Amino acid sequence: MPDKIILADDSAFFVKTIDVPAPLSDTDAREFVRAWVENSSPMPVEKMRVGFARFGGAATIFAGIENRVFGGLDTAAVASADYLVAPSSLLLFCGARDEKIILRSERAISLLEFENGIIRNFWTQSLSEDVAADLKSLRAAASLGGGERLCSILKVSLNGRAYVRIADFDEESFVASTPSGGAVSEYQIAKKTLALLDVRDGNILKTLARKRRKSEMKALAFMSVPCAFALLLAGQVLLWVKESKLSALEAEVAELAPKAKAVEEQSERLAELRMFSQKRLRAIDSLAVINVPRTDQIRFLRVVQTSPSDLEIQGGAPTIGEVNSFLKSLRRMPEVRSAEMKTETTRGEARFTLNVKLK
Repeated sequence: MPDKIILADDSAFFVKTIDVPAPLSDTDAREFVRAWVENSSPMPVEKMRVGFARFGGAATIFAGIENRVFGGLDTAAVASADYLVAPSSLLLFCGARDEKIILRSERAISLLEFENGIIRNFWTQSLSEDVAADLKSLRAAASLGGGERLCSILKVSLNGRAYVRIADFDEESFVASTPSGGAVSEYQIAKKTLALLDVRDGNILKTLARKRRKSEMKALAFMSVPCAFALLLAGQVLLWVKESKLSALEAEVAELAPKAKAVEEQSERLAELRMFSQKRLRAIDSLAVINVPRTDQIRFLRVVQTSPSDLEIQGGAPTIGEVNSFLKSLRRMPEVRSAEMKTETTRGEARFTLNVKLK
């Protein structure tokens, strides 16, 4: 899990307490501080990273050049952290009033001179393997001979609230490779205060976030290549299996199609025979039904029964009128569902083809 609060290198910062109009909002105060840094620093303000803490009409500023502030820090960690602050800035909220404190952090050793709870003087240098020599050099730069409070930040946590745990040491423990012993104190710092101390600004966070996303996308793309090949291979195998099954199915269909057609024809024939068997109809019975309304002038020349209820009759009569009268009589019969007729006149005689559907 990435750190929520990252401590920068104290040696990357200079510290200055200035007067700030008390009525200013935090947003306006931030612009006021940046304007002061722009006018006071030889470096362009765009390359400076600035955090500050407010105390009524004063503000203590922590400012440093960007490449030094972010030097040695992981870009993704910086972008994902909630806050990035100078370690010494946290001492402003840990009960210091009028005293001199030497703070040992991971990469620097710093001396802070407090006056009424505000840092009036600040000296810092990078931490070497010889902590005793670093301590002596720092005191010499501040023209001090000893007696300062020696401490180190043990832990900074953010779990709903921000907590800073500070340990005090004697000089022997302080310069030891692994400091131990001494009193431990814990202090709470408001998130609003941490937001002002955060030396990152919105543009930096956006840039870092873009770099992190770009790096993550590259890593994801690199990791996805084997997966893509595996998916492609699996897709090809699946396609081959489906094509093989489809080819086998097509061959089976081609083989069974004639047999299925024969079975279908046999089923139709059986159904037709079953109808004739169940209804016990014969052509002579059907002819007897339609012969009832026939007059002597109507002659049947050919009768064909195409199904148990369908007949086709060809015949003749002296006139078309007699044929039409016969057709009307047929249609009135209860046994007849429908009757259609085609007629023509040949050599003075009316010829007809009659299609009758029985009920």
